[in-house]
Amino acid sequence: MKSGTINKELRQKLQDYIWQSKITQNAVAAELNYSSSVISQYLSGNYEGDITSLENAITSWMELKKKINQNIRIGHVKTRVYTRIYNALASAHAEREMGFIVATAGFGKSHAVQRYAANNKNVIVVEGEPGITAHQIIRRMGRQCGFFNKRTNDSVGHIKEKLIDHIKNKDYLIIIEEANYLDLKSLEVLRRVFFDQAKAALFFFGVKALMKNIFLNPYDCD
Repeated sequence: MKSGTINKELRQKLQDYIWQSKITQNAVAAELNYSSSVISQYLSGNYEGDITSLENAITSWMELKKKINQNIRIGHVKTRVYTRIYNALASAHAEREMGFIVATAGFGKSHAVQRYAANNKNVIVVEGEPGITAHQIIRRMGRQCGFFNKRTNDSVGHIKEKLIDHIKNKDYLIIIEEANYLDLKSLEVLRRVFFDQAKAALFFFGVKALMKNIFLNPYDCD
């Protein structure tokens, strides 16, 4: 049942943001926790659902994005480490490589990742947390790409296949932040799925605890 009328000014702001940020409608839908069809209907002016709730969610989300962008522009100075990390991401992306960067907190790695993702197409960034698994990372990536939300009941295997089909041979870079929370088995699953099968560049970021879970020599920015 339709609730309210569409705010044309807000709809135009959302359309402008999508175009300027080079973000997909699927990604917007995932972050708002709505289906991609709802966002598509809203942007075309044909949404018949609860417009008030949807527009409240859109307004809050856009305000958050504005604050984040302001913090990035105002609060960050490009350090030598920032430049090295940014260039490492660019190299891996261009050459479809896999890499690891290990640095202590405060070295600018998160800012470099945020700016690289904002400045380049086909970049997916996912952040780890204590106890996270490869399957949870895959679900989060699926949510970003519009393949999974709370209203669906897709299996991890189904989401994985959709992601591979979406990413494969399309010059994607997958960035896993706080990868030190992943065990070796999860790191290997992500490598196999996204680097070997999806043919994407893949980069893991973490603190020095990440070194305990890998058998490769990382880029060490300390």
